[in-house]
Amino acid sequence: MGNLPATQKEIEETESRLGIKLPADYKEFLKIANGYPTYNDAVEPSFEKVREIQYLRVFDPETIQIWIKTGNDEIGKKLNQSIIVAGKQEEQWFLLIPPIEENDTWKYWKFASWIPGEIEYKNLTEYFLDTSNGIE
Repeated sequence: MGNLPATQKEIEETESRLGIKLPADYKEFLKIANGYPTYNDAVEPSFEKVREIQYLRVFDPETIQIWIKTGNDEIGKKLNQSIIVAGKQEEQWFLLIPPIEENDTWKYWKFASWIPGEIEYKNLTEYFLDTSNGIE
């Protein structure tokens, strides 16, 4: 269904480039499929290959500024921290947001300006099992 699995080396190189350790469930996903396109009637984002993921602030800083300028500072801050792992060329994204505080956990957002805002998931499994997104 997806691309060939990512290698441990590809994952480690990406973590080094981003300066962060990716969440374990995402790394497990990459070891199954190094990204995949979505083939459904729903508008779901295609997951990128690990070498193509990047911070949203590098990919689309303008979106972050728009959210901040419209008084949505909290969402703007989360977007500024986020890593876009799906939907780079599509109308909605899937974002991983690293923990800020020691006791925080990773956040998993499906995000599009027309939703409006974010849909948060506890983890990747919850996203993939969500029947409303059409990728079950």
